Amino acid sequence: MHYQGLKFRHLAHSNHSATITGMDSCIRKPLIATCGQDKSVRIWNYKTNSLELFKMFTEDVFSVALHPSGMQVLVGFSDKLRLMNILLNDLSMVTDFDVKACREVRYSNGGQFLAAASGSSGGTVVHVFNSYSFEPVINLRGHTGKVKSIFWSNDDSKMVTAGLDGAVYEWNARDGKRVDHIQKTCLYTSAVILDDNKTIFAVGSDKKIKEIAGSEVVTTVPSHATVTQVAASHSNKLVYVGTESGLLRLYRLPLTNNESHEVLAHSAPVTRLRISHDDQFLFGASDDGSLYISEVKSKDLKSRKVTEEQLYTDLEQVLVYRNEMEEKVTNLETMRQRYEDLTMEHDYQLKLKDMAYAEKAKEAEEKANYNVSQWKIKHEALVHEKEEIEKESNRLLSEQKAHYEKKVIDTEEKYRLQVVEEVERYQALLKSKEELHSQFQRSLENLNSQHERTMMELRDSYESTYRESVAKLEDNKKDFEEMTREFDETRVQIEDDADREIEQQKHEYEEKLALEKQNALRLKGENNLLVKKYSNQAKEIETLKEEISNMTTNKKQLMHQIHQHIKEIAGMKKEIKDRDDTLADKEVRIFDLKKRNQELEKFKFVLDYTISELKKQIEPLNSEIVDLKEQIKQMDHELERYHKSTGMLEMTVKELRNKNETYQREIADTKRRAINAENHVKRIRTDLHELMQILSEPHALKDRVKELYHKHVDVHVQEVQVDADIQKEYSRQREYLEKNLASLKKQLAKETEKHRSDSIRIRQENMQLIAEINTLRREMKDMQTQHKDKELLFITQKKKVRETPLDDDDRFVRTTQSASGARGGLREEDKMIQIQREEIKRLRRTIQNLEGQLKPRSPYSLPAMVLDD
Repeated sequence: MHYQGLKFRHLAHSNHSATITGMDSCIRKPLIATCGQDKSVRIWNYKTNSLELFKMFTEDVFSVALHPSGMQVLVGFSDKLRLMNILLNDLSMVTDFDVKACREVRYSNGGQFLAAASGSSGGTVVHVFNSYSFEPVINLRGHTGKVKSIFWSNDDSKMVTAGLDGAVYEWNARDGKRVDHIQKTCLYTSAVILDDNKTIFAVGSDKKIKEIAGSEVVTTVPSHATVTQVAASHSNKLVYVGTESGLLRLYRLPLTNNESHEVLAHSAPVTRLRISHDDQFLFGASDDGSLYISEVKSKDLKSRKVTEEQLYTDLEQVLVYRNEMEEKVTNLETMRQRYEDLTMEHDYQLKLKDMAYAEKAKEAEEKANYNVSQWKIKHEALVHEKEEIEKESNRLLSEQKAHYEKKVIDTEEKYRLQVVEEVERYQALLKSKEELHSQFQRSLENLNSQHERTMMELRDSYESTYRESVAKLEDNKKDFEEMTREFDETRVQIEDDADREIEQQKHEYEEKLALEKQNALRLKGENNLLVKKYSNQAKEIETLKEEISNMTTNKKQLMHQIHQHIKEIAGMKKEIKDRDDTLADKEVRIFDLKKRNQELEKFKFVLDYTISELKKQIEPLNSEIVDLKEQIKQMDHELERYHKSTGMLEMTVKELRNKNETYQREIADTKRRAINAENHVKRIRTDLHELMQILSEPHALKDRVKELYHKHVDVHVQEVQVDADIQKEYSRQREYLEKNLASLKKQLAKETEKHRSDSIRIRQENMQLIAEINTLRREMKDMQTQHKDKELLFITQKKKVRETPLDDDDRFVRTTQSASGARGGLREEDKMIQIQREEIKRLRRTIQNLEGQLKPRSPYSLPAMVLDD
């Protein structure tokens, strides 16, 4: 099987494979962040129901919190609490906080603070940090058990915490003061504060929902299962709770009754419960690894003050690395340049093809003109032949018309006699019809009389049968009355016997009933005694059951705490071991990085020097590249104009081809009709020749003329008028095509003149370039002659110095000065000559490239130049 052409897409997003330990939502984006025991962090979009980001870690992930802007996320690990930026497809580390095994973390509603419960100190301390400066603000101490819930008030002035020590604290976020609510019999797992900053709802292990105000429990609502999480809407109208059985319940405020609406969302205990900032969505997470998203529609919810477009203005904004963006921009620029190069090459190939097609179109046009001239000659011959055939046909038609008029008169006389005979025959038939009608009337009267006699006989037989049946019916009635009288007597006797038996049985049963009543009174007294004993024993059993359940609950709590401490000890040991290994690896890596950094610094110095040199070499070439680009743009415009004119010519050629095909079809039809007419005339001539052979025999001549009439005249009577119309249409079409052909010839002459002017202009540009090259040649020759003159001058000066007698000191000084001056001049001249040579080579390459581009464009281009060094 071949799979190259198949395209696959994800049927569903990957979910957590273990318990979800943390969940949070933000305000400015429709995002949810979750983490679980599968060591992964996932970012979800609850508007599109899609997974935005997914990342696995090597360490255990305990908690997660989203910044209200949706740009950053806090993740709690065993060793640190790390702050990460949410990039397009990754999480980038920003900083970390020294909070170990953080299982509860929460951003404030404004995003300026973050609160985290430390796991290193038994999870009893809540650390508050500034989320912008990353500095600690305050440490909240007071819990003696693990903190299981952190919740900020709407204005971030207060914070509510709940723990397994049975305490719910309301903290002042500025000075750290608290309001206590302690109930040691309940292990609190979640608490929230309403937007009024007064009412707190808390849930725990006592299977109750508690409303707390002023450190006092105001309202308590019992639940059939242990409640693990609680969330409240921002409208202060609804409260949502999650249970250990996976149910989600909704309660209306105030909690005056136990009415609720519940949904089975999970198959395991609910671990996290959140509601979106606009109260439109409810999110639940569970031990079964599933994420539940529900849209909330209720008249109790407050209406939105802002639209989704205003709220989610940052939805399309993401964070990316600068180097990644620069690399993408560079790649995009490279691809754009490559696209432009390919476009230019493709346009050039198209232009070459257009030129080839133009030549083919010209050849086809010449061939079509030649064919049209030939067809015109043939058409004229056919027209002449057609006129002769029409004259002959008209003559034959007139002769046959006179013959058939005489034949019509004879036929009318014959049919008039036949009509008279038919009228006489009709009169005879009418008389015979009247005789038959009188016979039919007599037979009908006979049949009616016979029918009446038969009906009288049948009526007499049926009346005798009816009288016999009435007599039998009277006898049956008398028998029935006698049997009814006997039945009534028997029924009266049976009723008397039944009454006597009923009285006898009634007396017996009344005696038995009196005995049973006495026995029932005695048993009732004994039953009351037994009921009292049973109620006393049931009360004792209930008391014992309550004591046993309390002891079992205390035992479970103690065992849970023991297991938690054992896990924490093992985790801390593992953490210490991992940190030691990590430190050793990091030290080795730091040493390697230092060595590599030294090597890279050396390499950087060399590269900087090389880059500076290359920049100096590139700068003079940029201006030349700009000029060449301008020339190329101008040439592109010219080529586009040529392409348009070629397209118009192609359309014209196509129209001419279509018209040519139409002419060919019309000529073929005309030829076919002419051949048919010629064959028809030949047949008529043959028949007339045969007719002349029997001219002396009148009867045979008459029959033969009739055959010829049926054979020839009935078929072609209307063809003369049709051929005349076709001739008129043909002449009109011919005039129209001649006019079109003349206009096309004018257009072709204009285009030829346009191409000629373009070729002259290109030739002039080539001449200008040749003149510039000759000027550069002359300058180069002048410089060479100057160089030679300077060399001769230097030689002559040396000879004069040798011939002139000087002191040793003066001779040494002059020789040194002249030699140094000559060397300096030679060095400068050599540099100038080298620069001029490179410039000349560059100009040659430019001219060759331009000639290569101009060659296929016009047949009037100059031949390529071969320049000597």
